[in-house]
Amino acid sequence: MERAAELSGLSIEDFMKVLEDKKIPWGEYTEELLEQDQSFIEKRRNKDYSGHQ
Repeated sequence: MERAAELSGLSIEDFMKVLEDKKIPWGEYTEELLEQDQSFIEKRRNKDYSGHQ
């Protein structure tokens, strides 16, 4: 989100306010998303590790 705020020319606080005003969720990080991220990270680690042998 920091990069998006930078590209828009807004502070991160102002950018978050714009998202809120437009009803765009930005802070919803569900258990499902956490599990997806953890799975991706684990797969990436395994791939990177196996590539270094």
